[in-house]
Amino acid sequence: MHHPEETKQRILKAVRALWEEGGFPAITTRAVAVTAKVNEVTLFRHFGSKEGLIRAMIDDVIGRLDSRNLVAADEAPTLAADLEHWARTYVEQTLPIADVMLLNLVEATRDPESSPWPQEFATRLPQALARHLESLQARGRISAVPCEEVARYFYAALFAHVVSARARPNFDADALSTNIAGTFAALLAPPAPVGGDGRSPS
Repeated sequence: MHHPEETKQRILKAVRALWEEGGFPAITTRAVAVTAKVNEVTLFRHFGSKEGLIRAMIDDVIGRLDSRNLVAADEAPTLAADLEHWARTYVEQTLPIADVMLLNLVEATRDPESSPWPQEFATRLPQALARHLESLQARGRISAVPCEEVARYFYAALFAHVVSARARPNFDADALSTNIAGTFAALLAPPAPVGGDGRSPS
């Protein structure tokens, strides 16, 4: 006899597989039951409806991400390399589930009660980057900018590119990390020192 949690995980795995195979049309309670090797009564007992199945699959996939794994541990020698590490750790972990992230966003527009993104990703990642930027700012490595806003823009740009990746046949994850990091590094670079006459040295 299977443990209820094992059965639940098998069902969620089946929903994910069917979603990857054919999107919404592929997710019928019958197809999920056959794939998971359970009866439809079991599906309804655990999840209540097809919508409940889809919501649970979304929460399960996204819930496996840990924002602590997306925070860069070490400061790189250059600002661009430093930001690229933050970008790359995010892209590497979110790109494989980009379709579910986008589905989550779509579902949130239909159900205002469901969060478009887990709270820890809406706050913890930008906050961690903002603290890092503040540290760089205190040491003169970046210009005087509102670090909280910059951090939100940084992750918003990454998120937008990741969720649209499948619609772009030439999408390059490495180039994305490098380009976004380079763009933000250029914008954040401290102003060049000026000479005594008020002009930048030649």
